Amino acid sequence: MNSINVVLTVIMFALFAVSGLLVRFPDKGDGFMVQLAKGQLFSEEGVYAGNIERIEGSIEQRIPGGGWKNLSLGEKIISGMEIRTLADSKAKIKFDDGSVMYMDEITQLTFENKLYQINISLLNGLIYNKVGFLSSRKYNVEVENYRIETPSSVFCVEKGFQTDPELLVFEESTDIFLGEEKKGRLKKGRKIYLKSESIEETDISKIDFANKEVIGEF
Repeated sequence: MNSINVVLTVIMFALFAVSGLLVRFPDKGDGFMVQLAKGQLFSEEGVYAGNIERIEGSIEQRIPGGGWKNLSLGEKIISGMEIRTLADSKAKIKFDDGSVMYMDEITQLTFENKLYQINISLLNGLIYNKVGFLSSRKYNVEVENYRIETPSSVFCVEKGFQTDPELLVFEESTDIFLGEEKKGRLKKGRKIYLKSESIEETDISKIDFANKEVIGEF
């Protein structure tokens, strides 16, 4: 009888552990069952956080109640965070998968992740993304109703106040979705304006290239 109680206790604690992980990573869903089958239940592989590697000026995080707090060099950027840079400020964030995002001044975004996905929603400002190839991971940037998706690319997304978002691709390519509909693929050296009624595509000018590349060299 005592041995049965011990077994039941162990099972109960295991179930609590599984439920706790599902609360911590609700978007993993079936991924947890796959990991369980492989004996990898407690692995966080495929769930990517970020780390602030460089700051010039100030970067802040929104806190409950609507206020903001300063972030410091080395702090983690995790799922659910909303962050912003102030005037005359820049930041470099490196994700666990090796990808790097550069935030220009007066840039605000939210960061979420799902299993094998990095998801950034750009509210305003400019981000320069260097995405190293990883076939099992998608790197997504959402801006207004568009989603820019790639496993590997170097690209820049800018959203000014009361202006249409711009996408510039410096290396490889990105796929563009409007809702769930794929609108096309933007290749290296091309630029588009993401308008609600249409997408206008042009070549990247030398001025555009020079201005945006400065951010990626920060």
